Amino acid sequence: MKKLFNDPVLCSITINSQKDKEADVLKQLKEMTANDNEISMDSRLETLEQFRSSKTMLYILGGGLSLILALIGILNFVNVMVTGVNTRRREFAVLESIGMTPKQMKRMLALEGLTYAIISCGLVVTLGVAIDIWIFSLFKKQADYAIFTFPAIPLGLSVVIIFAVCILVPVAAYVTTTKDTVTERLRSVEG
Repeated sequence: MKKLFNDPVLCSITINSQKDKEADVLKQLKEMTANDNEISMDSRLETLEQFRSSKTMLYILGGGLSLILALIGILNFVNVMVTGVNTRRREFAVLESIGMTPKQMKRMLALEGLTYAIISCGLVVTLGVAIDIWIFSLFKKQADYAIFTFPAIPLGLSVVIIFAVCILVPVAAYVTTTKDTVTERLRSVEG
């Protein structure tokens, strides 16, 4: 630089080091530049440490928001299924009057709920994961130190909860709305 320019000025220096030597290199650089206020330093290690400290807050905030959205979704599904079973009471009473057993009715409703669970989990696993990876790729452009970890445990737990809710809610709605005999239910719907 001194051969090309009379008074060279460095604007930026990037230093790469081995992973196990990063802390030592950072310490030495800080010692060398401790008295110079004109030099600013951005360290990957310090940025990662700051990110780790805010990670817990992000988990709590994101987890709380996810829990609220999940509860809203579950309550919406329960409402839709209970309303659906109530509006189909006459259909169920007719089916039972021509020979369908309550056990077969519960199985039919459980399969209907299973279909909803398969569709929703299929969309989450395909489109949801694709959107997740896409959003991370956008985030990675801004924060190159970010690391993607697939949320396998929360996703697995969510899938189990979705299947349980989707199978049990229609059956429970049917059981609570069909406490009367078939003839009483047919009369109450007709009259």
